[in-house]
Amino acid sequence: MQKLTNSTRNQHYIAQVEQRLNSSSNLTSLSNPRNAKIFEFKISDIKEGSHKPSLKLMGNKSIHSVLSVQDIFTIQHLPNGLSVNFESLFQRYENDFSNHVNLFLDCVVKIKDTIPPDQESIESHDTNLQGYIKCVYKYKIMNWLRNPFHIKTVLKNFSPFGSYVIQSQNGLDLYNAIDTINQSQCNYICTRFSISIDEYKEWLRLILLFLYQDSSCHVTVLDDYVDNFFSATDLSTSAYIFYYDTDSPLLPDSAIVVDEVKGNPSFYMNISKNCLLLIQHVVIDNEQSKERMDKIGVSEEQREKLNAMLAGNKRVKVFLNDLRVLNGFNEFCVGTASSVVYSSSNKVHDFVVE
Repeated sequence: MQKLTNSTRNQHYIAQVEQRLNSSSNLTSLSNPRNAKIFEFKISDIKEGSHKPSLKLMGNKSIHSVLSVQDIFTIQHLPNGLSVNFESLFQRYENDFSNHVNLFLDCVVKIKDTIPPDQESIESHDTNLQGYIKCVYKYKIMNWLRNPFHIKTVLKNFSPFGSYVIQSQNGLDLYNAIDTINQSQCNYICTRFSISIDEYKEWLRLILLFLYQDSSCHVTVLDDYVDNFFSATDLSTSAYIFYYDTDSPLLPDSAIVVDEVKGNPSFYMNISKNCLLLIQHVVIDNEQSKERMDKIGVSEEQREKLNAMLAGNKRVKVFLNDLRVLNGFNEFCVGTASSVVYSSSNKVHDFVVE
C-alpha cells in the first residue's frame, strides 16, 4: 500500500490539469499554476417562455477548490496526516494529459488552417493525431469512471467487470481494505451522492480494478479497455474534432457527456477552452444496420463487402467554428451536470447568464 500513501485530502474528480486547460487566467503570468481560476455557473430553473435553463455566474473560482471532495478516494487513514488513496493511480494519466492535449491541439490547429474558405471541415489521416486521441480518450474514460455524480450509471455500464478481481497480492490487499473504509466517511459520501454503502465500495473497487498497475505489468485494464475500442474489427470508430477561434465550450461537473445514437455509444468531451471531441463507436453488423440495408435493397453479398470495408475503420474529421455543435454540447453539459458548469469565459454561447 506504500505507493498509494500520501497526504492528499482534497481529492479532485476532475483534475486541476484539465481545469487549467479551461482556465480564465493567463497561465504564463502565474507564479503558481494552483492559482489559476475558472468561471463557475450555477444552473437555474427553466423560466416561463424559455426552452432551457439560464446560468447564474457564481464567480471566478480557484481551481484547487472546485470539482473535488474531501477523502472521496481514501480507503484507509494513517497516522501523521497520511492516508491510502487513489491519487497516484490517477496521476499516471493526469501527469501526461496536458502534454498529450498540447500535441493534439498542435495537430488540430495545423489541420484546421488547411480547411478551404468555402468549407467547414476536413478529413485528417494524421496517424500521430489518432494516437493523441487515444491517450486523451483514456484520461476522459478514467474521469467518467471516477465521477461521483455518475456512480450508479457507471456501475450499471461496467457491471460485467463486477466479478473481476485483481490477481496480485498487493492489489488484493487494497481491494480488501475497501471493506474497512472509515464509516463516517462512508456515511458522508453516501448521503451527498445518494448512494448506498455497498455502491460506494463497489465503485471504489471498480476504479481500483481499472487503474491498478502491478509491478510485473505496464498495462492497466483501462488501457486494454480503450485500446480494444480502436482495434475491434466489429466496430467502426469516428472522431470528430470541433475547434473554435473565439467561443468556449463548457466544462461540466459530470466529466464527459455520454449519449446514444441509433444504439451506438457517443462520447462528447471538452478538450480545452477552444476544442471539443466527439467519439462515436458504431457496431458494423447489428440488427439495426441490417434493417436499414434491407429497406434500401442492399443484398447480403453487398452488405458483407461493406462490412469488410468498414471493419476496424477509424475516421478523423476536423470542424471549424461549428456553433450548432457548440450549442448542442453546452445544452448537453447543462442537462447532465449536477448543479454547476465551468468555463474559461464569463459568457456562454446561446445561454442567458445572470
